[in-house]
Amino acid sequence: MKKHKGQDIFNFLIVILAIVVMAGAVYVRFIKPELLATVVIQDQLEADPRTIDTIVTSTVTIQGRNFQSHSMTSSSSGSGFFIDKYGHILTNEHVVNGCEHIYVVEHSGRKTVANIISTDKRLDLAILKIESNTDTPYLFFGNSDQAKAGQGVIAAGNPYNNASDGQAVITFGRISRLREQCSADPDFSNDRFYDNLIQFDASVYPGSSGGPLLNLDGKVIGIVVAVSNSSRKTGYAIGLNNYTRNAIATLHSGQKMKHGFLGTILHEDIPIEIVNKYKLNDLSGACISDVLPGSPAAAAGLISGDIIIAVDNKQIYNRLELMSFINSKTAKDEVKIRLLRPEFNGIRQLNLKARLESRSIENRDGYFSENKLNSAWGWGIQVKPISTWRRNKEGIPNSLNGLLVWEVKPDSLAHKQGLKTGDIITAINGKTISNLHDFEQIAQECLFSPRFELWSDTLFPANTFN
Repeated sequence: MKKHKGQDIFNFLIVILAIVVMAGAVYVRFIKPELLATVVIQDQLEADPRTIDTIVTSTVTIQGRNFQSHSMTSSSSGSGFFIDKYGHILTNEHVVNGCEHIYVVEHSGRKTVANIISTDKRLDLAILKIESNTDTPYLFFGNSDQAKAGQGVIAAGNPYNNASDGQAVITFGRISRLREQCSADPDFSNDRFYDNLIQFDASVYPGSSGGPLLNLDGKVIGIVVAVSNSSRKTGYAIGLNNYTRNAIATLHSGQKMKHGFLGTILHEDIPIEIVNKYKLNDLSGACISDVLPGSPAAAAGLISGDIIIAVDNKQIYNRLELMSFINSKTAKDEVKIRLLRPEFNGIRQLNLKARLESRSIENRDGYFSENKLNSAWGWGIQVKPISTWRRNKEGIPNSLNGLLVWEVKPDSLAHKQGLKTGDIITAINGKTISNLHDFEQIAQECLFSPRFELWSDTLFPANTFN
């Protein structure tokens, strides 16, 4: 029987395909046996049905209400999940921020009033509690530091209020990136700071905030916090590392977090003029733009232009790492700072110590409001009026006239006399200083031999420097 040419080609292709398949099997079997397991796990992205059931029953819908008038109300919705059998719920602070009344809808459909136990705006975390006659189902914590990019995850929550009946929406996806840092101010008014985000591709939408992000074993490794504006709908979750878990434990006990505050304004990168002038090759570090007067940074002797390269022997590569480290410390902690200081003759390495203050929105806003005040220069110092906020913070009497030392230039006449940022000048050469005009007038009259009188809360009315 005569064979057809097309049949020969078909048979040849079949043989080639069989050889390729066999070669692949041999490669997986004898060379890379772990690949087979990896492919199976990644292709399945499944979890034990009992795990899914626990996730569904432990995830709740959170509804906020504000009654503006008899006929008008405003509302918000988000997600949360039980973290113990006593009815404690973990969610985002922004889910309940500003809500006069908070309600929780459980998986059963039961709707109850929730009370706020404690919140932290900086970390965007909140602990709520409901009263229940029975033990509530709850989820266990994992550790985000043990998570890997590419591994499967489960997101649960209330996107677009679809779970308003208490039935959580469950989606699967993968971790795209770990330890993501938010470089911009996502919510400046509430002083939020996200430095340990998990990026993932499980479907989440507005309303998913506060819900759990879990590994395939059902352990919570993150709290869903945001979704990107892109069409791909990438999600972000606050990673549950040891620091975050300790913060949650603090809030769970009803206490408040006391984040560390150094008092520096930082450049995004080391300014190009410093790089070029000193021929820097290593651009690691956090470069200070301004030091806030009276802050721990000012008291420690930090100045504008300093490049912080290590804190407590931890190397600092950029400003976000410095912000993250200081944020993880608490008020009254002492930190050891290693820095590079650009000077006239080159760069000098220094080691300083700073005792941190407690960070608060009120103090932050107070410092920034002072930054906008008018100022005057003389003898190498910049002075500003004393704000009401600073009088309250430092206990400065309202009857006291004077000016705040905002900046002191290194090696200036004032610097050599011992003046530092945060000092209050009450008089110069025996003349009372009440405003910027007084300061400028005396600065013009006396260029080289000023005698400064400073207010002190322990030695009133003044210390004298000349």
